[in-house]
Amino acid sequence: MTGLDPAGTSDFSRVAGRYDTTRDVPQKQLKSCYERLVHQGLLPSSGEVLDAGCGTGQISVVLAEMGYRVQGVDISPDMVALAQAKCRREWCARYSVADVRALPQSSGYFDAVVVSKLLMHVEDWQTACRELVRVLRPGACIFQLNDAASFEQPVHRYFAQRQGGLGLAPRGINGRAFPPRSVRDHCGSAAGSRGRLVSAPASMGAVRSQAN
Repeated sequence: MTGLDPAGTSDFSRVAGRYDTTRDVPQKQLKSCYERLVHQGLLPSSGEVLDAGCGTGQISVVLAEMGYRVQGVDISPDMVALAQAKCRREWCARYSVADVRALPQSSGYFDAVVVSKLLMHVEDWQTACRELVRVLRPGACIFQLNDAASFEQPVHRYFAQRQGGLGLAPRGINGRAFPPRSVRDHCGSAAGSRGRLVSAPASMGAVRSQAN
């Protein structure tokens, strides 16, 4: 038992069956993005990768196909089942139910962490940030991937207004939408005084952990 309130994070089980049909992530473009991150030295060419808040595995099945050892976690059993069903036998990929605010993996386990549209659905997102940094090996990166155009959609405007009402700083991508005291700053602080921010292409924000 984690002692965390399950109501503090969104469960997408009710829409799991139609999730992929309403939210398209072009796999070819995504693979190209990851390859550029490898070329720039931000993403290792192999290793253990965590997909935090994995949903149906949209942003990480391509990593499994590329040869990475992928673990995905999500609060929704239905979403996790759909993600696992996409995996081929030869891939090293495992999706399981877990809360991103209390991850089961040991500290420093992962060589990279990828997230997509996660933190807006976690009430205590600061705790989630600390957990993502904890399970990341020193010097590795957290990549937050979002569709830049999606921030113009009504649902995202709603969440932006709601987080504003709660006194939370705006959060987004491409550097422009990450003001002081944002998610990236919080992750950097959690990584220690030597945590620093690095840039990444293709609408990705990246935080590099340099904690000992």
